[in-house]
Amino acid sequence: MRKRLFIFAAATCFALSAFATPAFAGEPSLPDEPTIGSEASVQSDGNSNGNPDGNSDGNSDGNVKEDALPGGSNDALPNGENNNSERQTNPSVAAPVVAKIGETEYPTLQAAITDACNGTTSSDATITITLQSDLELTEGLRFIGSGDNADQWKKITLDAAKHSLTLKQKGIYATRCEVTIKNCRELTVNAGTNPGNANKENANISAVFFGPGTLILDECAIVNITNLEPNDSGGSGLCIYNGGNLCIQNNTHFTVSGFMNRIPVNPGEEGKGGCSGIYIDSDPDQNDEYKTIKGRIDVSNNSTLTATNCYHNGITANPVDVKVTNYSEINVNRNGDARDPYAHKGGIGCYYGTMTISDHSRVISENNGSTFGIFVHNLDVDGTSEIESRYDTIYGIAFNGNAVLQSGAKMTSVGHWGPGIALYDFNGSKGSLTVQKDAVLSSSSTAVGLANGGNNFNVLAGAQVYLNDNVVGLDNYPNATTTVEADAHLEICRNGAWGIKNGNSDIGSGTLVLNAGLITENNKLDSIPYKGNITFNVNDRDYEHKKYGGGIYNEYGTVSLSPLVKVYNNKAVTAGDDLYNTNKGGNSFNIIKLEPGAKWSVLDDDGKIIDDWYHDTEGEENRWKPATAKNNTVTILPLGAALKAAHGINAPTPSPKPAEPTAAPTEAPTPTAAPTTIPTVAPTAAPTTAPTAAPADNTATAAPATPAPTAQPTVTATPAPTAQASGVIPQTGDSSSPALFSILTLGSITALCVLQKRRKSK
Repeated sequence: MRKRLFIFAAATCFALSAFATPAFAGEPSLPDEPTIGSEASVQSDGNSNGNPDGNSDGNSDGNVKEDALPGGSNDALPNGENNNSERQTNPSVAAPVVAKIGETEYPTLQAAITDACNGTTSSDATITITLQSDLELTEGLRFIGSGDNADQWKKITLDAAKHSLTLKQKGIYATRCEVTIKNCRELTVNAGTNPGNANKENANISAVFFGPGTLILDECAIVNITNLEPNDSGGSGLCIYNGGNLCIQNNTHFTVSGFMNRIPVNPGEEGKGGCSGIYIDSDPDQNDEYKTIKGRIDVSNNSTLTATNCYHNGITANPVDVKVTNYSEINVNRNGDARDPYAHKGGIGCYYGTMTISDHSRVISENNGSTFGIFVHNLDVDGTSEIESRYDTIYGIAFNGNAVLQSGAKMTSVGHWGPGIALYDFNGSKGSLTVQKDAVLSSSSTAVGLANGGNNFNVLAGAQVYLNDNVVGLDNYPNATTTVEADAHLEICRNGAWGIKNGNSDIGSGTLVLNAGLITENNKLDSIPYKGNITFNVNDRDYEHKKYGGGIYNEYGTVSLSPLVKVYNNKAVTAGDDLYNTNKGGNSFNIIKLEPGAKWSVLDDDGKIIDDWYHDTEGEENRWKPATAKNNTVTILPLGAALKAAHGINAPTPSPKPAEPTAAPTEAPTPTAAPTTIPTVAPTAAPTTAPTAAPADNTATAAPATPAPTAQPTVTATPAPTAQASGVIPQTGDSSSPALFSILTLGSITALCVLQKRRKSK
């Protein structure tokens, strides 16, 4: 029986068909970067009858059909099974049985895979191949299935039966298959390329390639995909193209690393593309403007996915959803190069899909030397889970759709050159970030704690938001609305410049509704803590203490400030330590009630008690001083209003309220008789109605001109990439202008560019 099987296996080979080289689809254009988008030539050197001639792509008109199967028969390997150099770790056994399908024995794993792919079982049946021993291969593995959609793909399970599988030099090539690798003690791919199809095109795209197809890693204790020549050859680690899923489940721990090859968009240009650890994408003509989600990444049931030391992104997921659940984790770290952060994208780029983190799971991005730590479209974090970005070079966590931190969820951003958390206005659609009761959002040690770029930022009652120890706490961009409900816990403290900046006088107005919060100690410190003993110097990199409105600076827009909000002990160089309303026509600044929320708090200037809002206008003679203090008397602040929560010449005593009696009185006290004459002294209390004209001191000094923002960076299209001779899919060819650094300066950070639609180059 074994002799007959050996003769059959030796005679078995299959001619792999032509397969369309996946075209570059890439990612959306991001702020401060040229809009790019092109479709590389789709080529194949096999003809329609399966006889490759190097000149035909299998169609009479020279165009590859997207749904065309690889041409030719799949029942024979192009070079014969004997070239696949499969060997056991114990080669002394003669004619070993390497794999089985049921009771059928195979001398090579590829022979078993080929039979499974060519089997006549129904499309919903799974064929299981069982590995018989530890195995090492040097020619990779090929899974060639069939079917126009995922329901028709071949379903093949490789049960390693607790053995290890090592692929060296070449990884895995699969098409139109759902491949499950399970019970593998250790799965290792040491390669930068895959075996390709019969004509070996596409080999340089990635070490593991599914196009289209699904890979499921189930109960695999250790999975490593590593390029041993990361800077010189090969493509991404794992590529799924034109549809399919990546599922990492049931205590599987998957690491992809070392894919640092710089792939230029145009010949001779470096730093405008490059490899990702995981690269998932689709051709634009198959999915116009990425309106349809083509797949997903699932990490579940105590599993982990780690992407590290890759050039472009740790994970580029486009357009797919990402789901992390049941005590699982995604960790992207040390991708890109901080010495040239504009050449990269970041840790995770999920530009059109939804990231869901649930059931005690988390997503972490840290120490990526790139533009973004985490960029997702929609985000949903449940009350047991968290998302975190630490010391990613420029942006921390960014999204352009709808994000929800459910009750108990955590979002943390620490240590970035740019915004720690950023909301983008995407193609004019209004996204949002909602922080629910008991959820915690924290952003510190960044240029801007939270940049609301034209969306809705909602802090619900009971939520906790901390935007402390940044250069600017909250930047509320043109067309943005930030609403903080009563009973929310909002802190915006110790920021080196403004606590809050609202709107932009040259671009558009913002809306700020504050019904709770503490805004204090802003625009005072020369340095803020960064990492270890390193500090973030406010006056470095064009930053500086702000001249007006250290607490809240309403450059252009509408502000509603409840007396429940404490704004005090902030500083401004020229005017308006706590509040400033610029002289921009259309501004509206309503403080709701005359008395400040900080009433009875202690003023840092002299340790005395705050009792009111006072004018703090420009000019040494007009700045607040106890001896010449002038009360504010209106709730609708005029243009140019500059206020400080302070006290007059006679500050209240430290005990504004009488002490509670220690015991109830034994009898009702005798009421004091009313005075018989009207007092001759005018009462000291403020009038009950606002005066019809602003006090003279408000008009004595004209409001200063609003500082002009830095112009929005020019966005130009990147030239369409040319076809890559190596067959590598070039990834995003975005080029970041140095203008990003200029918009990170605090006076101009509000010039954040909105994401722009991808353009397709024909």
